[in-house]
Amino acid sequence: MSSRSNIRNQSIFLKEPEKLLLGYWEYHGSDFEADAAKMAADPRTQ
Repeated sequence: MSSRSNIRNQSIFLKEPEKLLLGYWEYHGSDFEADAAKMAADPRTQ
């Protein structure tokens, strides 16, 4: 779903022992709000 929402180079890391979850991604679209809504509505992403 990320690529259909114009998100690329997505990475997620878990920093131990703090149990801190970090995420990184690059947005390559022109309407972030619409793309974010599309991703939030996707059942697999939920």
